[in-house]
Amino acid sequence: MVTVDDAKSISIYKGDVIMTQGTLVIKASKLTVREDSQGFQHSTAIGKPTTFKQKRDGVNEYIEGQAERIEYDGHMDKVHLYSKASVKRGNDTVFGDYIMYDTNAEFAQALSGSTKDEDGNNVKKGCLLYTSDAADDLLCV
Repeated sequence: MVTVDDAKSISIYKGDVIMTQGTLVIKASKLTVREDSQGFQHSTAIGKPTTFKQKRDGVNEYIEGQAERIEYDGHMDKVHLYSKASVKRGNDTVFGDYIMYDTNAEFAQALSGSTKDEDGNNVKKGCLLYTSDAADDLLCV
């Protein structure tokens, strides 16, 4: 099902939705696409989970991720993953409640849960699973 509102520059797709932007592919059960005044597209994908996959530049390898909600910023080329989020590159996986993935720099930043610093302030944590032939290590910071 597709709903288009040209006056608001919004399109809503429901069902088995696949969005392709260059080598970036996002799959979801619902996708809302907005176009800003400069012509850049921004999308919000929802699913249980919704997924993304992008081919890395210069190598035959993909970055893959999933979350309950994925937002794509076409102007900044960033993917924001919310709720039960993970991003995998090679054998390494980042987990978090929120992950920002910069498609140009191929860089992921994860935030997850709340903990207190030495002054009693709430801070967020993220975890990275490093996988090697010898062992799997989970690093949370």
